[in-house]
Amino acid sequence: MGLLSSRTFRQIATGALTGIEERREEMKDRIDTYREKAVTKKNEIQKKYNAYYDEEKNNMQTFKNVSTAIGENYTGQLNSFVMSGGDLNALAQLDSNSIVDKLSTQKVDEGQGQYLDKVSEDIKLKREELNQNLQDQVGLFKGTSSLFTRDIEERGIKDIQTTVGEIDARKPLDTKFSAGKSVEKTSLNNTDIANITKGFDDLYYKEIPNTDGEYKYDMEDPKVMEIFNRAKILQENAELQGVDINDITARAEILYSQQYDWYKGDNLQYLTPQPPKAIEVTTIVEDFEENLNAETDLSELQTYIDKVTPLNKFVGEMLQNKLNQEKAEREGRTTPDDGVTVEDALPTTDNVGARPDNPVKGRRWDNKYAGKYDPDTGDKLPEKKKKKVVPRMEQNR
Repeated sequence: MGLLSSRTFRQIATGALTGIEERREEMKDRIDTYREKAVTKKNEIQKKYNAYYDEEKNNMQTFKNVSTAIGENYTGQLNSFVMSGGDLNALAQLDSNSIVDKLSTQKVDEGQGQYLDKVSEDIKLKREELNQNLQDQVGLFKGTSSLFTRDIEERGIKDIQTTVGEIDARKPLDTKFSAGKSVEKTSLNNTDIANITKGFDDLYYKEIPNTDGEYKYDMEDPKVMEIFNRAKILQENAELQGVDINDITARAEILYSQQYDWYKGDNLQYLTPQPPKAIEVTTIVEDFEENLNAETDLSELQTYIDKVTPLNKFVGEMLQNKLNQEKAEREGRTTPDDGVTVEDALPTTDNVGARPDNPVKGRRWDNKYAGKYDPDTGDKLPEKKKKKVVPRMEQNR
């Protein structure tokens, strides 16, 4: 094989260099084209992210709006409702009372986390996902160079990455939020009662074995005993105040207050630690009644009231009224609230009734009528005429 002439070698070398230069220029053009495609791709991904961001921002605001409408007492139920897949936007179309009714059966699951925090985290994950997609698109350009264009490719990829960058995360959404004061719920409606008692009945209202479909509550279960006992206390105290509460409503009040600690219904005012006829309560009342007389110091009577009030405030109020009346009578007033003395307010009738045999009532009769009315008949005694005193000078005439 012969040697190449110098001219031929120069021609070959020049052709090779020309080919390399052409490939390098081509690589530069490809980089410019790919940069434009990458920027276009970023804009598409940014639009996709913006749509997701706006949707989640609206969901977060809807959650806040609903929570504000119903108040902080129901935020737990609302959170669990949404975290369990409930339709937040449909809920937002209801009025506040309807929303409360809708959420009244929703059990709070604190293990689910907070909805607002979840939205914020979902947005972050979506941004990371789309950024990775964008970088993957840029990375497709890698490996398309030859030995003579690799340096251009490497510089080009860095330039494209700098130009494209990452999608705009936009303003972080505020997850801090206070719902404010809740809608006041002072009583249970029929739906509340039905829903709260159903869960209780499902657990404790059981079929009696060997019967034709008869049911009864498991009264040996501590939970059942607690609910029934507290409901009975509520009913008995209400009855003392002239209020009638049926069995189902009474149990519902207790169950609802246990499930929702924010509930302060009007009927719950009748709930006390002990019923009015509890042995401890009635013992104190009997001691008070036995000592309610003119000889017993008022401070001693007050001690009985102080003992019974923590057990049953209604019995305590009843005894306090009696003590106030006793005090008024000892001070010569007709009632605890006026300044009229017994003397001024004696009845105008000629008969007030015979003196009672009961020691306590007898002493009260004495305080009012002794010396003015006959204790045996109650008739008004004739007024004693004052003896006219004759001056000594007239006596000596």
